[in-house]
Amino acid sequence: MGVVSTSDLGLCQCDAWAWLCSPSPGLSLCASVPASQGQLDKGLAQIVTVILKALTYEEKRGACSVGSNVRDAACYVCWAFARAYEPQELKPFVAAISSALVIAAVFDRDVNCRRAASAAFQENVGRQGTFPHGIDILTTADYFTVGNRSNCFLVISMSIAGFPEYTQPMIDHLVTMKINHWDGAIRELSAKALRNLAQRAPEHSARHVFPRLLSMTQSPDLHTRHGAVLACAEVSHSLYTLAVQQGRPVSDFLDEKAVQGLKQIHQQVSVQPLGPPFF
Repeated sequence: MGVVSTSDLGLCQCDAWAWLCSPSPGLSLCASVPASQGQLDKGLAQIVTVILKALTYEEKRGACSVGSNVRDAACYVCWAFARAYEPQELKPFVAAISSALVIAAVFDRDVNCRRAASAAFQENVGRQGTFPHGIDILTTADYFTVGNRSNCFLVISMSIAGFPEYTQPMIDHLVTMKINHWDGAIRELSAKALRNLAQRAPEHSARHVFPRLLSMTQSPDLHTRHGAVLACAEVSHSLYTLAVQQGRPVSDFLDEKAVQGLKQIHQQVSVQPLGPPFF
């Protein structure tokens, strides 16, 4: 079999994202065949970009969601990369792939996807040897430990966040993808996880995450508003506790604008209309 170009996969002439996230996971698995044999040409960067998006793909459908098959297939592609390419070929993508697999292994809603991401991470650590703190993370987030979702969100995430390469991507993922999740249990776990992770990155949480959460409390979407209110409570309490422990004034983390924003949440929630109900 010869080298497979991205144009052969229809990625250069069409929307690669739509191609991967079509209803059939077979299309995303299509990329894994040439990937596992190292037969993707210079379009590897484009493929990696699409795969990274696929690792978090989820779409609400009625009372449930679709996308777990796409995420699982994307994990397989990452697993195939480890077996097919030399470390120097994947070096430009190591930071992005490692962070994305850690996020999937810890924060994915479905246990099958968490375990698939853990397996892909392990394969890359073993064959590539370039993932930051790979062995340490594997001993914490192996196939069996990621089976418990609460343990992943609240315990394993804290352990991995001790490595600075992963701390901010994990926090940003929770704010972007999980605080507004359709599943209430995920929103609650995400708020608690942000509370814990704020201890690891207090400056980032105070200066960037908290203002964003405050703005999300005014969202017309009920899921977003609920998750943001929970997260604001958890993060503000975490930052207050950290300030007390360190003997610092609370204003070092929560300035007057942030405090006023907290006080006004109940008023804004009362006057800000929700979007149309979804049936």
